Amino acid sequence: MGANDKHIKKGAPLSDGASQISDFPIIPQPERTHKDYPPIGTVKGRTLAALLRGERLTHADVWARFGSARAAHHIYVLREGGWDVRTEEIDARTSDGRTARIARYRLAQDDIQEAGERGKRYAMMLGRADPRLLMVLAVWASAALAVVRAAGGA
Repeated sequence: MGANDKHIKKGAPLSDGASQISDFPIIPQPERTHKDYPPIGTVKGRTLAALLRGERLTHADVWARFGSARAAHHIYVLREGGWDVRTEEIDARTSDGRTARIARYRLAQDDIQEAGERGKRYAMMLGRADPRLLMVLAVWASAALAVVRAAGGA
């Protein structure tokens, strides 16, 4: 950062006279009316599918089953997509015999019920499929959509 860079410090006056960031009104966010379903073949999609089936997942589960060391990120993205993913802290044994508190994630029962048939189909489609097949399917679906759009469709 250069010498001319300005930093806002807590309590420092801002350019419009407000004394702190907290002096600005909070703009309410619109309530989501739908939930985002991640693309098939992605870790987020496979994570959501497991949660829609009522499974509870830890970081170790996501790592072992889906090959990602970023469980918290995937959960964050699902939450941003409108899903009510709940976190509970549980005790887990470490490799050296200690006990650690870790997060275990689950989907709220209301979200599972609200997902209805679409959620069931999504969960089953991603349930036992080979991830390589899912990736091929995702690429094919993207290509097909591009062709439809180029032809003036969707």
